Amino acid sequence: MPVRQAERVTDEDVPPDVATYQHHLQQLRSVDTDHDHAALTAALNDPDQLAGDAAAVDHLDRVAAQHSSAASFTAWLRQHEDLFPADSYCHHRAQQWLTLKHLQQNPQTPLSLAELDDWTQRQLSHHSDSPPHLRALADSGRTRRIRPLAQARLGQL
Repeated sequence: MPVRQAERVTDEDVPPDVATYQHHLQQLRSVDTDHDHAALTAALNDPDQLAGDAAAVDHLDRVAAQHSSAASFTAWLRQHEDLFPADSYCHHRAQQWLTLKHLQQNPQTPLSLAELDDWTQRQLSHHSDSPPHLRALADSGRTRRIRPLAQARLGQL
């Protein structure tokens, strides 16, 4: 049986929305987070709103992961608050990150699972070092995916 040659992927093969997303990701990754306001503005104002927003959320996730505390992440958010209106998905994701960072910095804070969405519970299940939080998630996490993750993480501590 002959071996098929791999097809070459060219820029013409990439759908326009994917090209837009990739362009904004490249722009956002190429600037320092202290100087990313213009690149974020360009992504969020792109006519292809879905691609621009997706790139902005990806950037927001990277920035949040780089900040070790809620305070430092909040400082970054303040520099960009004009870009994230309260009804935007970026604002929602920023709030999720702030909640997660607060819980990670305050491991004895009682965990109100009803107030935490699936994403936040899943992130806590993966990364928390708090036995009380992990026990609560293992016992009463929102989904079948979260409960065993929390139980496994608890076993690693």
